[in-house]
Amino acid sequence: MRSSTKDRFRSSHWAAVSIAALVALAPLPLCGHPGEGHTDHDHGKPSAAPRADIEEELGMVIPAGLAFADEDGKAVELKSKLTRPTILALVFYGCTGECNLVLDNLAAALARVPQKPGAEFQVVAVSFDESETQPMARRKKDNVMNILGPAFPRDAWPFLVGDKTNIEALTQAIGFHFIRKDGGFVHPTGLVFIAPGGKVVRYLHGTQYLPAEISLALTEAETGRTGVSARKMLSYCFSYDPASRRYTVNFLRISGAAIAVGMVILLVVLLRPRGKGKTPPAKGPGDA
Repeated sequence: MRSSTKDRFRSSHWAAVSIAALVALAPLPLCGHPGEGHTDHDHGKPSAAPRADIEEELGMVIPAGLAFADEDGKAVELKSKLTRPTILALVFYGCTGECNLVLDNLAAALARVPQKPGAEFQVVAVSFDESETQPMARRKKDNVMNILGPAFPRDAWPFLVGDKTNIEALTQAIGFHFIRKDGGFVHPTGLVFIAPGGKVVRYLHGTQYLPAEISLALTEAETGRTGVSARKMLSYCFSYDPASRRYTVNFLRISGAAIAVGMVILLVVLLRPRGKGKTPPAKGPGDA
């Protein structure tokens, strides 16, 4: 009994020492995002550095009264259009790179989802460049419709343009942050899935989309269930670099997460109850 107590004390002691050492070696900013914690030394306020990323606003409801116009010049009050599961794509129609990938890859994936466009879901593209016009939206729509083919109803995917006030209200509501630079934009890429009535329930990040994940996100949008996307969890290990317009590995976050997991495993191993020793069977008269 005395030996068991002593062993348990030693295990607890070494567990405490090991965890203290790991904490000392662990990177301090284990949680958070680049730029958090920086303050203006003159005023003690957080700095508002420009951002080009998507900050998931799950459960947010699209504000009422956001006014846009579609490719034919028809006025559209965005929230009134959200009567079925909706895929929202924020792009700008003059983009020659990533925005084309978002729209083209989405169109290609939608051809293989089981839900019926127009009846079970719709897509809405919105330009975040207030200088773009309805003819530009119409040309972009024609290009996408050529990929989708005649089976996809044209009215199931409007292409919208709007003024700066309405664009900023929408992008802020869904956490879409972009930077104006050299007459263009540094911006993230992704899709937002919205439930009937305007509730944000899912994000898909990047420019590549599997039909299965689009179908699942549409199902979640139909039920109004929110959740953190697997890609968002993975993106914890990456940071968006506006200069290169790419995601780069954030080794600080990865090492911090690995150390945290190691601490938990070490604590479980060292402090788990040890089995009581078994008493050896008594020797009989004939045993050697």
